[in-house]
Amino acid sequence: MELLSRAVGPIATNVLVLADPATREAIAIDTASPSLAWINGELAERGWTLKLIVSTHGHWDHIGDNAALSAESFATIFAIPKSRTFSVASSPATIMFAGLRSRWTTPRECA
Repeated sequence: MELLSRAVGPIATNVLVLADPATREAIAIDTASPSLAWINGELAERGWTLKLIVSTHGHWDHIGDNAALSAESFATIFAIPKSRTFSVASSPATIMFAGLRSRWTTPRECA
């Protein structure tokens, strides 16, 4: 496994990208804003495909680029159910909870 990290945003949230060099598949963890350009650049540079976006919790500083990154990469967003309303922004996103996939377009539909 290969791990990349960068602190981004106004409170220096740690954004992580973890990948398997053999399969070239990656996950992004806590996609704070602005991390979109950095994540996309790192993925492209290494020829990795983003498969999953993980939010450790639903605070604004951990989910900032979830929807944009999911829209560009088609990666699934994973968050614990308690955080699900925070994990979906105004753009459609696929959320996975405990292995179940659902599609929501607004936080209201998540409740």
